[in-house]
Amino acid sequence: AQSLIAWGWETVPGRQPSNAEQQLVAATLAGFQQRYASSPDEAQAVITYGESKPDKQLNPTELAAYTLVANLLLNLDEAINKN
Repeated sequence: AQSLIAWGWETVPGRQPSNAEQQLVAATLAGFQQRYASSPDEAQAVITYGESKPDKQLNPTELAAYTLVANLLLNLDEAINKN
């Protein structure tokens, strides 16, 4: 998880996360994983929203959790205002 979170930071805002940012996003990811593990229908709703179809080989709980973490990163001010 840590390497995927770091990759997300490098890809979206184009920098390494601080330790606090890394920990916050890791805790957020863990919360989403726990939420969707206990609510598979919610996970399915997240990953089937929109036109693209989810990869059937991926775990829906994990995919939903990482989808929301990606959404979090894409909505950072520095990502939106990136030149």
